[in-house]
Amino acid sequence: MDRIEAINIRANAALVSIRDYIGCASIIRSALGDSKNNELQVSCFEGVSPNIKEISGFYNLSVDIGNLKLEFICLAFSIIFVSRS
Repeated sequence: MDRIEAINIRANAALVSIRDYIGCASIIRSALGDSKNNELQVSCFEGVSPNIKEISGFYNLSVDIGNLKLEFICLAFSIIFVSRS
C-alpha cells in the first residue's frame, strides 16, 4: 500500500471519528464543579483521554498530509525544471 492510499484511509477514518464524536463537556463540568473529589477527577481523566488521543491522531494526520503536499510541490518544480533543460 502506498503512502497516499494509507493517508486516504486514515483521513476517511478521521472523518468517521469526527462524525461519531461524543463530547466530554459534561464530564469536564462535573470535575470542575467538584475539584476535591478524586474519584471524579480520575473519572474525568479517563473519559477525556480517548478524545485527547484522537486529537493527537488528527494532528499527526495533518502533518503527514502537509509533508505529502510539500513532496508534490517539490516534484512539480523538479518536473518543470527538467522539462526546461
